[in-house]
Amino acid sequence: SLKALYDKNITEQMQSEMILKDIIAKNPMSIQIVDKDGFTLQVNSAHTNLFGSVPPPHYSVFTDSKLIEQGYEGHIKRCKTGEVVHFPDFYYNAHDLFPEFPDVPVWIRMVIFPLYDSNGIPERFVLMHENITDRKHAEQALKESEENYRILLDLAPVSIFQGNEKGDIIMANKKASSLTGCTKEELLTKNIRDFFSPFVLNKTPLRYDLLDKGETITIEREVTRKDGSIATVEMRSRKMPNNTYQSFMTDIRERKQAEIEFNQATPILQKL
Repeated sequence: SLKALYDKNITEQMQSEMILKDIIAKNPMSIQIVDKDGFTLQVNSAHTNLFGSVPPPHYSVFTDSKLIEQGYEGHIKRCKTGEVVHFPDFYYNAHDLFPEFPDVPVWIRMVIFPLYDSNGIPERFVLMHENITDRKHAEQALKESEENYRILLDLAPVSIFQGNEKGDIIMANKKASSLTGCTKEELLTKNIRDFFSPFVLNKTPLRYDLLDKGETITIEREVTRKDGSIATVEMRSRKMPNNTYQSFMTDIRERKQAEIEFNQATPILQKL
């Protein structure tokens, strides 16, 4: 009967609404539903946990001064036209806008998408927030660690090169620049073979086969500098856990010169 069909449709609609409410309420992502002017209609518990409280009635996300200060006014305008907008990662502290909120700064990744009325006009908007604070802190810690590593490399008394399996240089320290006569920028366009003559490479080839087996190779080689002059180095190479190759070069020209002078002086000393 028509009544049975009507009751079935009502029941299915109520079930769908309950499922939707469950999806919103139990979603681990922060969800905020706003009206066409950006005023909050509904938030889930994840949103309250993220920001510390429910947005006050007078707050509109479309006029949020903190978002506008960070240069996202254009993103907001695009949202209002019905576009799905992914915001760049941004820093946010609701306490800055609402003193009654807890002072909890967070990094957020946000997407806003529209819900349309029967005429295809956006009447509501859904905001989904992901708390990426821990990830940002980890990225910052990694950045600081890499910067400290670069500083330590530049303080090292030996030339350090890092390259890929083709020999292309992907990292070099300050001492490497001094040894080769190339700037750091120039070194990153070079291959390690560029600094050895064919004769040197034939006499002492780059043994990637041994490096790939985990061996560390130490050998003397003559490096051809940018100006064509020659520097004799002790080169110690190894394969790194990230599948790059690292070489330490110690300039031994002074030591070699001292050995030559000593050898020249030895016959004279023996006659005395």
